[in-house]
Formats: sequence, structure tokens, C-alpha cells
Amino acid sequence: MNQQPSLRPRNIIETVLVIFLLIALLVALYDVLKIFFGVLMFAIVFAISFENFYEWLVRHIKNNRKVAAFVYVLLLTVIITVPLSLLFSSISRNVKPVIDW
Repeated sequence: MNQQPSLRPRNIIETVLVIFLLIALLVALYDVLKIFFGVLMFAIVFAISFENFYEWLVRHIKNNRKVAAFVYVLLLTVIITVPLSLLFSSISRNVKPVIDW
């Protein structure tokens, strides 16, 4: 005869414990990842705002998405690094007068 092994159903304590551990894991995960949410939002804004430019670039590079992505990354890197480097150089020039003040 084919007897199936009897599986005992989970009792309520095991179920509550599993749900509690899952919630604790999600809270810990949120606590670790929350520092990256600002950077993620920044990346999403850039991706959405430059999407039309990327598609235009792909069309003009004869549908070569790899080259277009490389140019796109270089352009966004320049857009981000040039203003930041100017800002930091300006701050570094003016630190001594601010400290003296």
C-alpha cells in the first residue's frame, strides 16, 4: 500500500515565531539599507531625467547600446564630478578665512 507520510501541521507558536523572525530580519535589513536610499533616489532622478537623451544617443550611434551607455556614463560622471570638485576647491580656499573669523 502507498501510505503517505503524515505531516504534522505547524502549531501556532511555530507560525508566530517564524513571522516574528521574518519581521525582525526585515527591520534589520531596512536599518542597514536606509543609508543608501538617498543615493538611490539621486540615481533614479538622473536615470529618468536623462532617459530621452540616452535614447537619442543610441539612435545616433547606430543602435549600439554599449557605446551609448559608455558615453552616457562618462557624461553623467562629468556632470557630477566637475561641480563637486569646484565646490570642494572653493571650500578649501575659504577654510582659513572662516577659521580666522
